[in-house]
Amino acid sequence: MSAPETAVIALGANLGEAAVTVERALRALAALPDARLSARSPLFRTPPWGPVPQPSFVNAVAMLETALPPRALWAALLAIEQAFGRTRDGPRYGPRRLDLDLVLYGTRRIAEPDLTVPHPRLRERGFVLLPLAEIAPQSAGPGRGNGGAACSPRCPRHERRAERLPSPLDPLRQSRAPRPERWLPSIPEPSRWRSRSFAAMKRRGERIAALTAYDASLAALADRAGVDLVLVGDSLGMVIQGHASTLPVKLEHVAYHTVAVRRGLRRALLVADLPFLSYPDLPSALAAARLLIGEAGAAMLKLEGGGHVAEVVAGLVAREVPVCAHLGLTPQSVLRLGGYRMQGREPEEQERLCAEARRLVAAGASLLVLECVPSALAGRLRAELPVPVIGIGAGPDCDGQILVIHDLLGLTPGRRPRFCRDFLAGRGSVAEALAAYVAAVKDGSFPGPEETLA
Repeated sequence: MSAPETAVIALGANLGEAAVTVERALRALAALPDARLSARSPLFRTPPWGPVPQPSFVNAVAMLETALPPRALWAALLAIEQAFGRTRDGPRYGPRRLDLDLVLYGTRRIAEPDLTVPHPRLRERGFVLLPLAEIAPQSAGPGRGNGGAACSPRCPRHERRAERLPSPLDPLRQSRAPRPERWLPSIPEPSRWRSRSFAAMKRRGERIAALTAYDASLAALADRAGVDLVLVGDSLGMVIQGHASTLPVKLEHVAYHTVAVRRGLRRALLVADLPFLSYPDLPSALAAARLLIGEAGAAMLKLEGGGHVAEVVAGLVAREVPVCAHLGLTPQSVLRLGGYRMQGREPEEQERLCAEARRLVAAGASLLVLECVPSALAGRLRAELPVPVIGIGAGPDCDGQILVIHDLLGLTPGRRPRFCRDFLAGRGSVAEALAAYVAAVKDGSFPGPEETLA
C-alpha cells in the first residue's frame, strides 16, 4: 500500500436540502476505505455562477488523508455523487444535487482527458479558496510556482520571498466569481420552513416529535435523532438559570440560546419562545421577531395565551412571521393560575379553550401546543383544528409531543413531572435516549397510560 497523501475535495449542492446533502457527503468521504477525514471547513453559501437560473449553492472543503491512488479516489467520488442522484450529463454550470471535485492531491500534477489536478480553474473557485483558507491557509493560494498545489511554507524555493507571497485569498479577490459567505441560516432556506410539512404530517397521521434545547450540543444530538421541531423555550429560566418560574427570562436570553441552538441544527424546525411581557402589543412583538428570527435564526415564534393575543398573532402572520400558539397551562400565567395545575377540567373552561384555539388558528397560527389539559379535550381539538396539535401532558391523542429535554434525560432536579418519562434510564448514551424518545412518539407508545394525566 502506498504512503498516504493529502487530498483536497470540494463539495457543493444546490438542489433539495443542500446543507444536509453536503453534511452526508462529508460522512461518506470519511467512510471511504484507506482514507481518513483529517479536516473539514464550515458550510458556505455561494451565489450561482453561469447562465442557468438556479438556487444558491452550499459549499464546503474536505481534507482527506488517503492511500487511494488519484484515479481510484476520483472513481470513489463519482460513485458517491451517483449514490446521491447526481449525473454528469447536465449543463456545465447547471444545478447540482451533489458535486465533488478533486482539487489537490498532495503535490502531484495530473493531466489526463477526464482528470486534471490541481483543478485547472482553482483560481476562479472562491467557494473552494475561502473554505480551504479556514482549515489550511497554506494550501489555499494557487499560482505559487507549483501549479497551484499545496506547498510547505518551509519550501526552499519560497523561503526567501515568504514575506512577499500573496495572500491565499488574493486569487479570490481578483476572481470574477461571486464571493461565498459563511453559511449561517439566519433566514432559513425554503426547505427549512417546515410548517407546511407539519400540516402534511397531520394529514398522513404521522406524529411530530418535538423537544426543547438550549445549546448547540444537545440540539445537534436531537437533530440527528430525528426530532422534527426544536424549541428554545423560556423553560430555560428554570432548567438553565435555576429560577422557580419562567417569568425572569428576558428576550435577550432567548436570543442568546437561539443562536447557540441554531448552530447545532441541520434539519429540525427551530422555534423560539417570546418570554413574559415581551409581546404586549404588535410593535413589541415585531421587534422581538426581528431579533429572534432576523438575527438569532429562529424559523417560528411561540406565544402563550388565548384570544387576547390573537390580534398580535394576526399582525405577525400578516408580516410573514410564522407563529405557534400555546394554550392550557401557560407557565407565564402561573401567578394568575395559582401554580402549575391541569387546565380545562370543567366544561365551561373546555369550551373557552376550544374557542380560543379556533380564534388563534383563524388568526394564522400554524401550530398549537396544548399543555396539561385532559386527554379528551386534546383529542377533540386535534379533530377540529386544521393545524397540528402538539401535546405536553395532554395525553396520547395529539398530532405530536414535546418535552423539556432535561426532563426526558432525568436531569431536572426534584420531582419529574408526571407526564414525563426518563428515556436515559437503562440506555448507554444521550443519543440512544433521544432516539428512543423519537421512536416512542412516532409509534404512539409515548405517552403511555402512566404519563397521561386524565
